[in-house]
Amino acid sequence: MAEYTAEKYTNMIIVYGVAGENAHAAARLYAERFSDRERHPDHKIILRCIRRARESGNFMLDRRNAGAPVQNRVNKEERILRAFEENPQNSVRHVAQMLGLSRYVVHYTLRQNGLHPYHH
Repeated sequence: MAEYTAEKYTNMIIVYGVAGENAHAAARLYAERFSDRERHPDHKIILRCIRRARESGNFMLDRRNAGAPVQNRVNKEERILRAFEENPQNSVRHVAQMLGLSRYVVHYTLRQNGLHPYHH
């Protein structure tokens, strides 16, 4: 999903009001007034912006809780590290298969903890 700046979201709210709270008309008006901009929001984006502003008082997207929950990451990390503690001869591929994770996640976790994978 494309994100817009605070200024552009503010412009969306203004044209929504000028267009008589009609999102389709606001999208057309936005494209006319800001024809120099690379992207123009459609009516759905304008309505989402208005809804966020009405519900939370903030028209910007809330990305604070984006991504995997911290607890899940910690659990995966602990399982990966435990697998290598129990058997340092484990391969990344074996641990990934055993835990149902991608090899990338296993490699990344090892690197983040200053460890090196065992190579056969």
